[in-house]
Amino acid sequence: MTKLNDAMKALVYFALGLILTISQIYADVCSERVDMFEQDAQIISNKRMVSFDDLKVFAESYALFKEEVTRESCGQAAIDSTKSLRESIKTKRAQTIKRYLDLGIKEEGGRNIQNEYDYLMGQSQRFTYEFENVFSYKQETVIKRDEPVQPSRRTETPRAFAGKCGDTIVENDSVNLHNVRNQDTVGWCYAYTAADLLSFKVGKKISAVSLYNSAGQIDVESDIKSTTPVGGFIGQSIDKYLMKKNGLCLEEDLPSSDFKFCTDKTYQTFLTNLLTVVKENRFEKEMDSNSCFGQDLERAFPGFDPGSIRGHINRFGTRKLVEAAYDRQCRNLSFKGLKVTTTTLVKHNGNDDTLMNAIDERLKKNEIAAIGYDYSQINAENGTSGHGSIVVGKRTNPVTGKCDYLVRNSWGKTCDQKEHAELSCHKNCEGGNCRFSGHFWVGADLLKRSILEVTYIQ
Repeated sequence: MTKLNDAMKALVYFALGLILTISQIYADVCSERVDMFEQDAQIISNKRMVSFDDLKVFAESYALFKEEVTRESCGQAAIDSTKSLRESIKTKRAQTIKRYLDLGIKEEGGRNIQNEYDYLMGQSQRFTYEFENVFSYKQETVIKRDEPVQPSRRTETPRAFAGKCGDTIVENDSVNLHNVRNQDTVGWCYAYTAADLLSFKVGKKISAVSLYNSAGQIDVESDIKSTTPVGGFIGQSIDKYLMKKNGLCLEEDLPSSDFKFCTDKTYQTFLTNLLTVVKENRFEKEMDSNSCFGQDLERAFPGFDPGSIRGHINRFGTRKLVEAAYDRQCRNLSFKGLKVTTTTLVKHNGNDDTLMNAIDERLKKNEIAAIGYDYSQINAENGTSGHGSIVVGKRTNPVTGKCDYLVRNSWGKTCDQKEHAELSCHKNCEGGNCRFSGHFWVGADLLKRSILEVTYIQ
């Protein structure tokens, strides 16, 4: 009997030890996930100002964190432990918006920031805030470990779809899933699309801004201030620029995306401010007393030379000032003597099959194609909205079995699309972390209905 009691005690001790060990493993899992989330968040919390795009990255990181810890018994405690961190990000975002409003900036990326500020300050309950779940501190539903769970998005492998659609993603060092452009508030999508075509062709990132107004028919100063930019054609912008310049301007010489001005102004606001300062004869004063103004100029025009601007102002005032600044930055062209042949197919009398076939042919040859299309139809919006982007891939949709095309946009690494059955945002999941890439998958049927033209370089 004594031996039996000893055996029972040993069994009980073993069970208790096992429970403690498993509990410790679960706790270690939660602790690890919290540490990873806090490391990602630290990058944003250390910023002086938190932009809307920063919030999107933070929200995505939080969603992934929640997905992983809610499978563990310690999940609720892990979520609760991030409350103060989330609150600090919320507070810094509110402070950022307050600075914007004090500067007279009422919109960010086309969004009314006064509404967001009122919401964050608890002064509005009607505003629908897309990050509400991030800053909500109610108890979460924790999934028990014996319940079936969906596989983590972290395991997605966008490059490895198998199916009937000739699955492929075409990239090179200059045009890939990690370096999507951001045209910010300017309406020059055709120039950004054309720049990606050329970048892919020559293997070096070409300035999108340099291709703007390449046809020489646009008054830059008027277009900058317009709420409805003139726009242009992808193929023409390439042909006319090479005809006039006999070479290409690199992105490093004339930056055209992802500006980080010292007051976080948009590119279009910066250019408008520059013209206003010159028109009001405040250029010298701003250069002497406003360090932020000088920093903005240096970021937009690397190696900025105040003397060249002063010389132009003395002779012409604001007339063609921006164009002169562009030309100065691009005076040392690369790929001189480059000759390319652009082909543009336009939708006419229901020949959309021809346009789709042209895209397929480019992808088969490991090339990319530019498209002009009705973005409103793609995004399930009312009205029409012409837009230009690059098609860089194709896959068999893992759910529907139909063909999807991977569209490279120029609105930064965000997901602004209204996802639906035929539209989904793409994510980079390399290195263990999933992030929006600025690309999106669109179903073949929807793209076919929306497409207006295809342009490619032979």
